[in-house]
Amino acid sequence: MGKFTVKILLLMVEIPIFVLSVWLAMTANSLLHSIGDVFSKEIILGMLANNSASISFSFGDLLSLPGSFVDMIKIYLLNGFFQVVISLFSIIIIYKIIISLHSALYESLELKSTEVLNNAVASLRNEANFGGKI
Repeated sequence: MGKFTVKILLLMVEIPIFVLSVWLAMTANSLLHSIGDVFSKEIILGMLANNSASISFSFGDLLSLPGSFVDMIKIYLLNGFFQVVISLFSIIIIYKIIISLHSALYESLELKSTEVLNNAVASLRNEANFGGKI
């Protein structure tokens, strides 16, 4: 009877837990993109500032232009790489939260509630035996 009660209670809690995990995954996605974008943009802006400070362009020295162009392409490719890594990491986090949180929380609630019900039944048995035959 105790396990049946636990199963019924867990089925009632299952949908709100799924909704909570989806909300948590969306929040984690937003937070990860915010933090990742700040750090990647700071790195890229620092690299661009360093690249533009080290290049002095004069019309007589046109040979430095192709090198600076290649450096700019490398910096923007690194920016794209950072965006792809942040997006992949975000997808992995979302998947893990939605799949793992639901099952882990379900298992922990089942174990704890079974333990609580067993303790309650044991307590009731002890109370029933307290006023036994004289």
